[in-house]
Amino acid sequence: MGFGDQVEWYEELPSTMETTAARGREGAPEGLLVVAERQTAGRGRLGRHWESPEGGIWLSLLLKPEPAFQSFGLIGICFAIAAAESASHVADLQVGVKWPNDIMVGDRKLGGLLAESHVEGDKVRFIVIGLGMNVNIPAEGFPAPLRDSATSLLIEKGTPFSCKALISDFLERSEPLYRQLLAGNKDKMFEEWNRLDTGPGKRIKAVRNGEVIDGQVSGIDPEGALLVECPDGLKAVSSGEVEWL
Repeated sequence: MGFGDQVEWYEELPSTMETTAARGREGAPEGLLVVAERQTAGRGRLGRHWESPEGGIWLSLLLKPEPAFQSFGLIGICFAIAAAESASHVADLQVGVKWPNDIMVGDRKLGGLLAESHVEGDKVRFIVIGLGMNVNIPAEGFPAPLRDSATSLLIEKGTPFSCKALISDFLERSEPLYRQLLAGNKDKMFEEWNRLDTGPGKRIKAVRNGEVIDGQVSGIDPEGALLVECPDGLKAVSSGEVEWL
């Protein structure tokens, strides 16, 4: 089945990630798409609460890569590219990406990706990809603490957009990138990420196995980890909390 051939669309869910994971455990096919117009318990990276009011895209997609697939760190990279390119195309807007999962307009966050692997024994049984994108949310629709750091297509362009059209564009862009990644053809994906990446040259601080890494971002490595130029050499950060300075 292709992406979106099977769709579940809800006015409201606690979390599309949880619903899609439940379907995965029930044996649903790869490409199942779960969409909610609102989420009451949406979450982002590291378990953070994700504001999900009406007017945004809140969706999750079920993936079932072959057992031999190992490049799990690149899954989120792949879909972040597709999301940024879809927003850029539909809204005629310059949209970028920021490691590991942010969709950016300048220094403000338009959306984000979340990739969660579900393991059985020592094998990944399936992966759930989540996309949250602020589409038709006005400035007053964001909680006060987020109004300086978040944005929407409505705020940027002054006009509403079709969430269904954006979702359709996202699916059309993400499936070929994902199939290429499964086939081991990563060059196109890295080329697109490097074109969209807003991180190089910026300073970050992160903790890796108790070690504080403080340096300048230079890009990502072949497995999707963030590369940081530090006084004592180049280091890779693949997970955990990253503070952009």
